[in-house]
Amino acid sequence: MRMILPSALLRMQVARTVEALASCRAFRTLDEADLWLAEVEPRA
Repeated sequence: MRMILPSALLRMQVARTVEALASCRAFRTLDEADLWLAEVEPRA
């Protein structure tokens, strides 16, 4: 799951909620999310 959260407060709240899930993370930008996704799910 990829979440783009421009608000720092919202990002912190979501990060605390999903911290136990390795496949979830909150990002500030789509580019940041895409970089992380490329690391955890390499394209074939």
